[in-house]
Amino acid sequence: MTTVVGRRASRRALLLLLGLLSSAPGVRADDAPAPNAMPGSCDARILIELDHGLRAAPDKAWVEDLAAAAGVRLRYLRPLTRHWYILRLRDDRDGSNCEQALARLRRDPRVHAVELDKRRKHEAA
Repeated sequence: MTTVVGRRASRRALLLLLGLLSSAPGVRADDAPAPNAMPGSCDARILIELDHGLRAAPDKAWVEDLAAAAGVRLRYLRPLTRHWYILRLRDDRDGSNCEQALARLRRDPRVHAVELDKRRKHEAA
């Protein structure tokens, strides 16, 4: 019997492994933080595991619906694996931070897990 703590630790370990395996040299232009991001706001790349019933990468309407439900702005960047995706998260509300935005996303039943993308980024040569 797996405990909730055990499942979270397993997910974090999988997320770390996926991040290490998918790291690639260089940073894409769409991955860079917005130059006009305001202090106290959230502008970050996130790794998100979506509902396993989703048969293909989420389309624009699906991402917009998830964003509206969480009260944030999301932009699909690319897949990481079959169920994990990389998205850009923005929340410009005064006093909002990324952890608050992530907490709102986690409450959505379509989201299995979501974390800030803390993978090591390589400088472009």
